[in-house]
Amino acid sequence: FELRVFPAPVDVSRSTAEGQGIIECGAGLICSLSVQTRDFFGNERTLPPGVNYHITMDGPRHFEWDIELDKAQDKYNTVYNITVAGTFQLSITVLGVHIADSPFT
Repeated sequence: FELRVFPAPVDVSRSTAEGQGIIECGAGLICSLSVQTRDFFGNERTLPPGVNYHITMDGPRHFEWDIELDKAQDKYNTVYNITVAGTFQLSITVLGVHIADSPFT
C-alpha cells in the first residue's frame, strides 16, 4: 500500500515571493512578481477560496491591490506599472500577516 502525506495548514509567514518586481522596477516598465503559499514545513499550498494576497507599496505614492490564484501555475502572479520614481516599501500580506521577508525595500 501507499501512504499519502498531506501538507500541513497554510502558514502565511512561510510563504515566499520571487521575481524582479520585489527587488526593483523602472518607472513606466511592467514589473512582475509571484507568491507561493507554503505550510510550516515549506510544502506548497494554496490559500482557502476567497482569500487573496494583498500588496501595498508605500513611497512617494501609495498603491495597493489584491492578487488571486493563477490556477494553471498554483501561484499568485501579478504585474504592475508605476510611473513615479523613488524608493518604495513593498508589503505582501494575508489578513494582515506578512509573508517571509516582507516588507521588501
